[in-house]
Amino acid sequence: MFKLKVLLFFVLASGVMFSSTCAQQSISLEEGIKLGLITLISRGGYFGNPVSILSNGSNTQDYILEMRKGDVLLTKGSEVQNMVISRDLDVHLLANQKVRTEGLWTFCLDWRMSSPSAGTYLDIAPSLTEWPCDEAQQLLRLLDAIDAKEVWDSPYAQNAIWNITDDYRIYDTMIGGLAPWLLRKADVDIMARSDFPHLSNPAALLPGTSFTFPPELLGAGDVQVTLTWENTADLDLHVIDPAGEDICWWNASSESGGEADWDDWCSPTSSGGPENIYWPYAEAPSGEYVVFIDYYESCRAQGETTWTVRLIVDGEVSTFTGMISPEEELEIVRFIR
Repeated sequence: MFKLKVLLFFVLASGVMFSSTCAQQSISLEEGIKLGLITLISRGGYFGNPVSILSNGSNTQDYILEMRKGDVLLTKGSEVQNMVISRDLDVHLLANQKVRTEGLWTFCLDWRMSSPSAGTYLDIAPSLTEWPCDEAQQLLRLLDAIDAKEVWDSPYAQNAIWNITDDYRIYDTMIGGLAPWLLRKADVDIMARSDFPHLSNPAALLPGTSFTFPPELLGAGDVQVTLTWENTADLDLHVIDPAGEDICWWNASSESGGEADWDDWCSPTSSGGPENIYWPYAEAPSGEYVVFIDYYESCRAQGETTWTVRLIVDGEVSTFTGMISPEEELEIVRFIR
């Protein structure tokens, strides 16, 4: 079977060739960071326009960098607020030229945390559009309402954000004003309790700006298998369930209830995972499971890479590590539940 990833690769490659002759190529914030073209730096503060974008001039062609509502910024400190971009912004990255751009508007996602200090680097996490929770969809609708009202610098709009992310029941939210108006526009129940994920930052100790994947976004249950690795290659995780069905990126939901909820691949490079497969609590069937991985594509990486598989079965955690070479397939573990 001709794999979807290969088809996507040719489509993207064709798009690059077309853009070089007819139009500038657009790249996402994630792609810009994976290509090593930009860094994000805090100007201090937690909402409004507190972030600078720095292009290092290493690009050999012009790009349009697309930053979108719902893109999530992670701070380096464990007690410092994470942020969400509240307004679309396109930045022209000129070939071989360093560019500093202001105008990236954000709101805070962590009411109880302190503001980031000016001059500190910020990382990015998957966009809210990829989060598997209702609260993320509520927040996206609220950002649309804020954008339509053009109140990106309003503290009342920030209060509305905190209503979803932190159950922040403030006076303005309770009795009337802009915050409850925005929440009603976004079809959010003002008094409903929220379970919004508050993310840690696995890249907190790394210099500069990285794309990273917080573990709080991974699905969990009776059985959970998570794969990470150490370079930019594309490794794939597979779990064969007791009925013999292969759960993986091309078969993300199985009849037994298994779900492959995250897949990392060449876009244009990977982030070293994670890839995650799980069965929700009280749904994993009894029988034998087989876990294996394969080295699908190099994505500009060289040679073999170190991998780690973390297995959780009914609360018991096992960890496996090793090396894998291009085009190799490895069985990691068999277990009976």
